[in-house]
Amino acid sequence: MTREIHRRSYTKEIASIVCILMVSCFLSYSLFGPGGYRDLQKSRAELHERQARVRALETDVERRTENANAMDEDALKAGRAEALELLERRAREYGYARDGEYIQRIPD
Repeated sequence: MTREIHRRSYTKEIASIVCILMVSCFLSYSLFGPGGYRDLQKSRAELHERQARVRALETDVERRTENANAMDEDALKAGRAEALELLERRAREYGYARDGEYIQRIPD
């Protein structure tokens, strides 16, 4: 009993090799080509950096706003004229009062 060795034809072997080469080219292009995995990683890193910068800037804006509000409240409590003029100007800018109207402030 001799064993028969089953051999594929050369065209099938060539087709298999071509398919393997095409798949490997596609994978290498999708990993290293433009818009590939490496670019995606760089974009994600840039996104995280920018998000961190936005959070830092938002925190800074909040701190400065609180500081400005505290200064305005202190000036209003002291009854300084420039603080009252600022409050009147802001009320007119935001549409709470029109020109010619009197703005009355209720004491705390």
